[in-house]
Amino acid sequence: MEPATVDVNLGLFDGEVSHARINTAVAKGDKSVLFGEQTRLPYFPDDEPLPKLHAGDPLVLLFWKVLRKVPENLRTALIEAPLSLTLVRDDTLLHFENYRCHQALHIGCRRRTIYLPEILLHAAEDRGYDYWAIAEGVIYAGWMIMDYLLLVDVLKEYAELARKLPGYRLGEALQTRLVDDHNNHRRDHASAGRSEVAEFIDGYKGKLLRVTPEQGANEDVFALARGIFDSELEQRWAHDKMERIAQVFSYPRLFLFDRDIIHGTARALAEAKGLEIEPRSFADALHDYHDVLRFESHPLMTTLGKAVVPKPRAVFLQTVVRLGIIGLRGFFEAYGRDEPGVRDLVHPLWMYLCSLSSDPAGIFSRAGRLRAVGREALDETLDGHLAGVLIRLDGAENYMQLVREVAAMGEVVRAELQALISVQRLLEEDEWEAFKGRKQAIVANACRALEDLSSSEDGGASERVNLHEDEKIRSLISDRPHRLTSDPSGVMMYLRTYKNSLNRFGAADPDSDFLLASILVRLDQADEYPELLERVFEIGTPAFTALHNVFEQIPERDMKKREILKQARILWSRLLAKARAKTKGGK
Repeated sequence: MEPATVDVNLGLFDGEVSHARINTAVAKGDKSVLFGEQTRLPYFPDDEPLPKLHAGDPLVLLFWKVLRKVPENLRTALIEAPLSLTLVRDDTLLHFENYRCHQALHIGCRRRTIYLPEILLHAAEDRGYDYWAIAEGVIYAGWMIMDYLLLVDVLKEYAELARKLPGYRLGEALQTRLVDDHNNHRRDHASAGRSEVAEFIDGYKGKLLRVTPEQGANEDVFALARGIFDSELEQRWAHDKMERIAQVFSYPRLFLFDRDIIHGTARALAEAKGLEIEPRSFADALHDYHDVLRFESHPLMTTLGKAVVPKPRAVFLQTVVRLGIIGLRGFFEAYGRDEPGVRDLVHPLWMYLCSLSSDPAGIFSRAGRLRAVGREALDETLDGHLAGVLIRLDGAENYMQLVREVAAMGEVVRAELQALISVQRLLEEDEWEAFKGRKQAIVANACRALEDLSSSEDGGASERVNLHEDEKIRSLISDRPHRLTSDPSGVMMYLRTYKNSLNRFGAADPDSDFLLASILVRLDQADEYPELLERVFEIGTPAFTALHNVFEQIPERDMKKREILKQARILWSRLLAKARAKTKGGK
């Protein structure tokens, strides 16, 4: 049998916490023995004797109340076994790096102890379900260390047999007898499917069969047991045992040890240190999603787009979109790496993205391409397809953030934006009807992103026209312009906002251009209306938003304001044609 090559960290932890790191953290802490007796083996000659809390200490009394919640056979086994529970008396967890990387319980197999931070006892007590919650942690950690000690006892007796009878192998019959002789915590049952003893024998049968008589007779039994110990299997068994006991004995589930006590403490520590809690990357979002799935096996359902999905999935997908380019890129890169759980989320994300767009067909094709690039490991970058998705998410709450991110992606997205603009015509009435109310915001912001991209490449140069100092326009809007429109309420609304914007931010603010365009396009009863429309056209990209608001705010059936709506359509078509001409010219 080959020795274990990986030094596994056993316990309850989140994130990547190595065994060496947790050992260092525990070694630095102030420790006391809460339960049992300290084990000082020859492996650790430098270990100092730890103080033991006296029987009347409040924490000791609390722990014995916890033990009363543990089933009798397991409680008796824990009390009689040569193990201890070591309290780390600091105001933090055993290891704490951030909200998503910490450790609350650690199992020291060779020292035969469970390390528990004192802060968890106080946190559980504050929750009001202290005995039940801590009992779950004791069952989880105690089950694993009892299994390790059972392996040690089996190998210790086999070592004696191997020395007396050279060549005597640890066969299945001998394994069964030795496990039966030394087992104190696992329940037996006539049905193999319900027998915890049979579960243990089946789990370790293969590894024990590979132990040679020479190894059994000559090697240290603790090291040999550590090499055989299957940490992944044991953690699954311990979790299942904890859940079965909680269900059979009707443990209150309002507060859970991992979800509320450990993660609640981690959150409080992060807030006290001023650390970030909200997810800032796809890895953070996926970590939080897996946490919730672990805590809630039957979550509530909620609506997302046009679908009804589990609430944790809805929150996760919304977070991916909120993270923008970081979230979507991280998702499809994780999909390409086939990270656990991501493959099952591709289709829900696909449909959710389509529900956020006025151009679901465009989203569908580009999200499908992103999926193909990840699935087939194609030699193709994600950026162009990601930009095509982001610029079309006009139903997202953070749409303007997504537009800015697209513009910041650089030259790699130019072709995607140009293709989006170039396919729009709007020369015929039926084409306008198909376009109306659907892709207006998408195309306008594609133009905006393309303009920002070109501006950044030109060192910030801009074609922006300043109309705020034009004497004719200033005179017109200062002399009761609501008299010159069939939409006086709209003019008054934008006029107030425009004046406030000029006073606070000045004429250089881009919103000032949009607000001025919103006023000028509505002055349909002014003699200079054709000239004013030309000035709106000169404003350029900011006018798209002003025209879009006209389409949104003036209904088709409003015959009184029909001229405004008609001229807004004409202006939109001209601006779009200008943008298309720029893309063809490579500007």
